[in-house]
Amino acid sequence: MAGYPQLELDRQLCFALYTASRAVVRAYAPLLEDAGLTYPQYVTMLVLWEDPDRPRSIGELGERLYLDSGWFKGMALNGVSPQPASQGARGRWQVWDFGQLPAGVAFTVWISWQANPTNPGRHPQDVALYDGGTQLMSVHRTLTVFP
Repeated sequence: MAGYPQLELDRQLCFALYTASRAVVRAYAPLLEDAGLTYPQYVTMLVLWEDPDRPRSIGELGERLYLDSGWFKGMALNGVSPQPASQGARGRWQVWDFGQLPAGVAFTVWISWQANPTNPGRHPQDVALYDGGTQLMSVHRTLTVFP
């Protein structure tokens, strides 16, 4: 820029860091190609591999990788079978009412989730079964989504 040499692009530290970062990502690309990973997916997996037995929330991954909160998207519910008589939400919980079920008869519910491939990580999935207001059982598990 005429009259402002301090504003020339090649004099900017931020531009030097930007080009160095892009060079690192390009250098990793051929190494990650066989695994089918992008560089952001690879560093996400590195965080998960640091302590594979410790569940990580999406927020923790974002914080560790210095990502803004919009980077990760949640999982989408594709469907439930059999269809509940009614459904709704209570806070972060999906609530399905299957009506009155006969005692002593097995009842299986199939839930189909779709994970966004840019949403790798470990996601807690808690399921609780209630009879009216009485909790009968709960299941706690962690789903690991690989890119």
